[in-house]
Amino acid sequence: VIASMYVDSILAQLVSLNVPSSRIVLSLEAMSHLALRHAREGNHAEADRVTRIATASYGEAATLSTRAELAMLSENWPMAIEFFERACRESSNPLSPSGWARFVLAYRKTGNFTQGQSIAQQGLACYPDDAKLLLQAAEVFLSQEKWTEAIELLAKSIAAEKGATAYP
Repeated sequence: VIASMYVDSILAQLVSLNVPSSRIVLSLEAMSHLALRHAREGNHAEADRVTRIATASYGEAATLSTRAELAMLSENWPMAIEFFERACRESSNPLSPSGWARFVLAYRKTGNFTQGQSIAQQGLACYPDDAKLLLQAAEVFLSQEKWTEAIELLAKSIAAEKGATAYP
């Protein structure tokens, strides 16, 4: 949130100084924050414009996670899944822990719990102690009425949230 406010502040200053937008260069992370902020505010045309600029500047593979998040915001679960899958295949550093958790959520929203469970396992192989990812994995098991696995993951999620390293 602070980074997004900082980017907005800088952009506002540059615009007030009549700096042409073609001369403003932002990092991929800053462009991603900006696109997502516009989408959350309902300005989808501007979010799409910023994403197109980021894609032109950094390449399509670099913007796949942002495009997946934009699809999640519009509740287009199949499109989000497609972008997350492409990010895993095409990017050198595909997903953050929250990206994996959102990928699992997208599968949960489609009702494909088996694939959601598989994605959760892949994400947990990379980030075994991420509380949000553990929670999403637990939700997948709860949806399948796999109580023992869900309780184990919930306990790990709580411990991870508290910063503990040992699980009960």
